[in-house]
Amino acid sequence: MEKLMAIFEGFEVEKLGSLLPSAESLMSGLTGWMRLLVVVGPLLMLFFGLYYLFFAPKEANHAMGFRFFYAMSRVEVWQHAQRLAGIAYAALGGVQFIIIGLISLSFGRLAPPDMVWLAAKCLIWEVVLAIIATLAVDILIVVLYDYQGEPRKGADQLMKGKNNRKPRPGAFSTGSRKK
Repeated sequence: MEKLMAIFEGFEVEKLGSLLPSAESLMSGLTGWMRLLVVVGPLLMLFFGLYYLFFAPKEANHAMGFRFFYAMSRVEVWQHAQRLAGIAYAALGGVQFIIIGLISLSFGRLAPPDMVWLAAKCLIWEVVLAIIATLAVDILIVVLYDYQGEPRKGADQLMKGKNNRKPRPGAFSTGSRKK
C-alpha cells in the first residue's frame, strides 16, 4: 500500500482538468461522427446502385453483382436484375442521402442523448429501406421470370413495354409492302 501511495504522491487534481478535453470539443467531435455515421449508408446504396448500373459483370457469377438465384439462371435475367437493382439502389441512395443529410444538420442543436437517438432512428430506417428495395427487386424478378430464367406469360409486355401480339391479317404494317 505504501508503494501505491508513493506513486500518487505529488499528484495535483487541478492539473488533471487542463489535460482533459473540453465538453465543447467532445460535442463537436460527437456531432461530426454521428453525421458521418448516418450518411455512410446512403452513400453505400448510391455506390452499389451505380456499380450495378454501369460496372456489373455481364454474366452471372458468385462473386460480384446483385445475386439472386432466379437472376443467375440466364444471362438475360442476370442483366435485367443488375439494371433493376442499380436503378432501385441508386434512386434510394440518392433520396436517402438528401433526406438524411438534411436531418443530420439538426444534430448540432440537439442534446447528446437526443442526437444519438435520432441517429439510431436514421440508421434503422436506412436498413429497413435497403431491405425493402432488395425484396422489391427480388419479387419483381420472380414475377417476370420463372426459376429456369424463362419469361412468364405476359411478362414480356411488362419488361420492355412491347406489344408482342401478332398483327391481324390485313392490318397495316410498317414493313415493306408488295406492289
